[in-house]
Amino acid sequence: MKSSLLKKIVAASVLLIASISPSQAQFGVGIPNFFKRFELGYSYAIGFATYNSVERVKNPNNETVYENNIKENVRSKFGYGGLMGSYIPLKRVGNSLMAIGVNFQYNAFLWDYTTPVFQNWVTNENGEITGAYYSDDFGLGFSSMSIQMAVPVSLDFKFGAEATLQKAAKFTGTIGAGVYPSANMTVDFDNGGFGFGVSPFVKGEIGIKGGILWKLRAQYVMGRIPFYTDGNSIGGLMGSSNSSELIGKGVASVSLVFMPFSWNFREDGWWNWHR
Repeated sequence: MKSSLLKKIVAASVLLIASISPSQAQFGVGIPNFFKRFELGYSYAIGFATYNSVERVKNPNNETVYENNIKENVRSKFGYGGLMGSYIPLKRVGNSLMAIGVNFQYNAFLWDYTTPVFQNWVTNENGEITGAYYSDDFGLGFSSMSIQMAVPVSLDFKFGAEATLQKAAKFTGTIGAGVYPSANMTVDFDNGGFGFGVSPFVKGEIGIKGGILWKLRAQYVMGRIPFYTDGNSIGGLMGSSNSSELIGKGVASVSLVFMPFSWNFREDGWWNWHR
């Protein structure tokens, strides 16, 4: 499905470029500004979170309940993502621009935290149950995976090429802050769940024009990020119960972003002074 959507986007882009006359392309007037502001990117991301788990099992011979509590601060072992978006101009201030930035962002994270899985009962020399034994190390180097989809919206201040959309501008820069609504799904060896939230974030980026505009973006999402909440065990035995959550405290990312239609930025010369 994702591959089909990507093919449609590429095909539409090719048709749009093919429809531009040579003279229009030379002077940078053939593509609507909406497309000139369009951007795509790839991200490396790191998540910071706290994992909480309470696992309970009941003695089959009586009403005794054995409880295993875990609270662990974790950092993702690996994270990657992609983004696409644009920005809406609000007000020009000299050679800079105030704008609303809107992106769609996808991230995936691998985590390695303790996932308690009931293995067996602990007994005394008389065969009486005195406790419960849990296994928490699968030796794989990771224990769970999270998928995150977000629509960050920010108030941006842009300088240089993105502010003017002119070919003569070789550099660009942006600073911005806004809100980061996200939908998250996490599955580990014993639990699974969803989380939805809105968090504040800040970003900054610099870029240079080489054929098209290339940018390096640093972004940090702060506050509560629910990777999953109220997780329930997806395995176990009769008489056992589990409640768990993975709550993010921050997500840092570095993205390589390019603007595929920036080659059509306007050329500033006597031939277009009337525009």
